[in-house]
Amino acid sequence: MYEKLKKDLAEKFDYWQQDIRDEDAQDLSSNIMEILSSTDKFLLYKYTPANYFDIRNFETQSLHLSPNNSMNDIYEGIPVAEEETLSTEQIACMKDLARFTCFSETYDNILMWSHYAKSHEGFCVEYDLKLLKKEESLDLLQHIFPVLYLDKRLKRKDINSLIESHLEMSKALLNDQKYDCGDPLDDVLPLFLVKGKAWEYEQEWRMIFTKKQQYDMDNKNLETIPFECITGIYLGYRINPEIERNILEICRRQNRKIAVYKSRLSNSEFKLVFEEVCQ
Repeated sequence: MYEKLKKDLAEKFDYWQQDIRDEDAQDLSSNIMEILSSTDKFLLYKYTPANYFDIRNFETQSLHLSPNNSMNDIYEGIPVAEEETLSTEQIACMKDLARFTCFSETYDNILMWSHYAKSHEGFCVEYDLKLLKKEESLDLLQHIFPVLYLDKRLKRKDINSLIESHLEMSKALLNDQKYDCGDPLDDVLPLFLVKGKAWEYEQEWRMIFTKKQQYDMDNKNLETIPFECITGIYLGYRINPEIERNILEICRRQNRKIAVYKSRLSNSEFKLVFEEVCQ
């Protein structure tokens, strides 16, 4: 399932390199919906450090949307300009185009636990997007996309016009004015769905919102995936016992059982072993 969607994205990249873009977000979303209709599960995993706000967001079914200038990839959102090197101001503008939250295809990657779950002190949430209700699916699945890992960077010929449009939009939003920009996802997807191969271990998916879409939300920094879509919780090897109790208590308050697993070190391999926790 994942590979089919990544193949679709790779085909899009070839068009993006030719500076051809046409309803890309809608096309990719339609492909995801089509595959969802023929599969039993659509699992994605969210690693989290388990600080106060992470626990609070988990309890309220919220996902924090981060600006891409806070990401740890220094190439994030920066394309190759056709004729010149981008200025510091241009790069800052490019890094203000979108907000997103990240998922992975796997829950047992040691590097992911080390980098995104506070060196195994955090936890990982399993979401089955197949359990989204139809009206919610049509909204959220228009923003969830796989990441493509390549050696070459994306080239953009229209950087100046993209920056001018973004600055015009930002000024309008700052003054609480309406701004009609069509479907802005088509402009930013090529920038935020392609990363270097060094990041391939993440097996990443992203829920992406443009700055305009984020501004239109009721809670501008959060998006919600219903608790009904959570099918598992994976606790880090070094998780604080009090945090573990808090997570278990949050799960108990739900109207259905959510499987909770605790990791331990394998006795024979460099891997994590997960065992179900009695609740």
